[in-house]
Amino acid sequence: MTNFEFYCDCLQLLANLVIILSVPITIHKYFENLKAERIRNDYNVYNDLDNKYIDFVKMCINHPELNIFEIDYQKIDKLQDRQVLTSYAILMAIFERSYYVCVAKSEGAPNENWIVWSSLIDRYCDRKNFKEAWDELKFIWDPRFVIYIENRMKEKNQNLTSINTFHL
Repeated sequence: MTNFEFYCDCLQLLANLVIILSVPITIHKYFENLKAERIRNDYNVYNDLDNKYIDFVKMCINHPELNIFEIDYQKIDKLQDRQVLTSYAILMAIFERSYYVCVAKSEGAPNENWIVWSSLIDRYCDRKNFKEAWDELKFIWDPRFVIYIENRMKEKNQNLTSINTFHL
């Protein structure tokens, strides 16, 4: 074997070694990039939901007479009643998106953002005008979301009934 053949064999061996080592490294980098992209997407979705909720709160600030945030229930006229229904439709759409992103899409346990959203949904499920709007609008939402809200409202009614029964 000549020196030239020896060097060619060594170079070929080195080339094969580089290829063999680069495959697992490339695969590892690929999955790291996928994970980073998924985290960025989750943040963007969460940020979009949060911005939509902030827009809803601004609408509540601009129209306190509609009683769609944290004001005691009061009598309103027909136009305001339609505005309340429309406002709650916006809020329900935000809730449905949060449900889809945090629960339905997560394939298993809800993600950590769901704790905040479910607590907020619970607060609205207690409101008379939200319940009225829900009864009118529930047919337009995803069936899984409808089941979730219906169960939350039933659970809240059962808790209220048991509390009232206990105090009688």
